[in-house]
Amino acid sequence: MLTDFKNLPEDSRIWIYQSNRKLTDDEVSEIEGKTATFLKQWTAHGSDLQAGFEIKYNRFIVIGLNQAIASASGCSIDASVHFIQSLEKEYKVDLMDKMNVTFYSGDYIAHKTLADFRKMAKNKSVSKNTVVFNNLVNTKELTQELIFEDFRHINTNSDSEIILNVFAHELYKVNFPGTKPSAKEIFEAVSRTHLRLKGAYSVVIMICGVGIVGFRDPNGIRPLILGKKDNDLIGSDYMIASESPALETLNFEVVGDVSPGEAVFISLEGEVERKVCFDNPSHSPC
Repeated sequence: MLTDFKNLPEDSRIWIYQSNRKLTDDEVSEIEGKTATFLKQWTAHGSDLQAGFEIKYNRFIVIGLNQAIASASGCSIDASVHFIQSLEKEYKVDLMDKMNVTFYSGDYIAHKTLADFRKMAKNKSVSKNTVVFNNLVNTKELTQELIFEDFRHINTNSDSEIILNVFAHELYKVNFPGTKPSAKEIFEAVSRTHLRLKGAYSVVIMICGVGIVGFRDPNGIRPLILGKKDNDLIGSDYMIASESPALETLNFEVVGDVSPGEAVFISLEGEVERKVCFDNPSHSPC
């Protein structure tokens, strides 16, 4: 169900895809037609999705979804990704690389890899006053909460840093005044983290001097797998990864999937504890 982007509510879900080059006016016109056609038939579990789009500066494809009517499912998100990938192939552009930076250089909109942008910053070719386009708007709400309510310092636009800070803050609250956290406290922090995060994620975090914790989103959209390998010195080594080839390459045996909403804690002593940390999780990748 296509609607005018300007008519979408303020709390709509937003996806931003930035091109690694400026699109021509003809390309923009063609992409507008293809995007409109896709959104007209975009559905989730048979329900129409009310969505709109706009293309800004011949660089950014912005898609918005009114979640009050219907939310995107895993399969509908996959469909949108496949659509964007088809545009990449047809127009020979990169639209999904988050490691690129688009910024104003005078009146000109420039595009660099993150590595090149860091070199420019080091050489003072850009400064703190340089206007940089942020295409990770799904973290905006959490970023505001972390900075102004949790008083945590955020250094990057990375989703990973946001998730790490949410978990760290929740662990701080359940473990105050800061003794070595127990597995019970870690699982409680994971439960609180699930309540604050929205979307698909699988996470592995090392807690210095304590152990490793891994957890998976309550819908099981992102994969997470536990592996095990015999060790003559301590009995067993454990590993958490998003894909089984990572385990098999290092000769770990696959123990099984981490369930939706579940957390796995591996202590420094090699003890493994598992707990589902979300009420009524549902394996619903689509």
